[in-house]
Amino acid sequence: GISGELAVADETQTSGFRRHFAARLADEAAATTTLLEVRGVAKEYGGLIVLRDIDLTLPQRGIFGLCGPNGAGKSTLLGIVGGSVRPSAGTVTLAGDDITALPPAERFGRGVGRTFQAVHLIRGRTVLDNVAVACLHSQRSSLLRGIVISRLAQARADAMEALEYLGLGELAYREVGSLTLETQRMVELARAMASRPALLLLDEPASGLSEIQRERLRGVLRAIGEVTCVLLVEHDLDLIAAIAERILVLESGALVFTGTGEEFRSSELVNSLLIGASPTR
Repeated sequence: GISGELAVADETQTSGFRRHFAARLADEAAATTTLLEVRGVAKEYGGLIVLRDIDLTLPQRGIFGLCGPNGAGKSTLLGIVGGSVRPSAGTVTLAGDDITALPPAERFGRGVGRTFQAVHLIRGRTVLDNVAVACLHSQRSSLLRGIVISRLAQARADAMEALEYLGLGELAYREVGSLTLETQRMVELARAMASRPALLLLDEPASGLSEIQRERLRGVLRAIGEVTCVLLVEHDLDLIAAIAERILVLESGALVFTGTGEEFRSSELVNSLLIGASPTR
């Protein structure tokens, strides 16, 4: 079995993962070509301003952190990008297309994947089936080695690839309820990656994990960030500073800081806002 139920992505797995996204990895411009644009986004609930005039531009690949104290608007902004929250003002564009009015399912079909702070897996089903669900939206019956296979069979084949990329292949036929919290979170990551997202929204993937588990998560996230764009909301400031190439800090609904991990660590503003803050929202 896999030690601790989770194998760190070794060079072979990482290479396989990269081959899956070979076109984007080979495209040197992907690190600078714009994928996501948020312009003038605001959100009000009954007169309460939750977000105000947010501008954000992310390229086609890399890891970008989103931090802030409780009530800063992080979940709301992630929801607006993901489609579960409609902005009161402003626009969201993906690869040049305005997706502001699109619901989550349509954004998913356009390449927006997401995980949540609370694990959302289908109990009573295997790891493989949980990941295959994400593949069904875009798969059609196809001809493979001269044999017509069903959409579900194709989805399961794609799901197995995603699991193997993250070192979870040996767990494919385990029931998800039998897994540790760490491994359930990795299954969610595999499910999100199985749909081959252009943009991956992660909501506190390190929540509830031990220090050793967080270290393994760092390696997995770095590999993912090399082939797709990741917007990461996380209270683990060390994790964010270690893996994000750019970090954004929200305070009272406004972006008050944008910088590198080193600038994030040394910022007096960031320290005053976040150090000692409660790890819950």
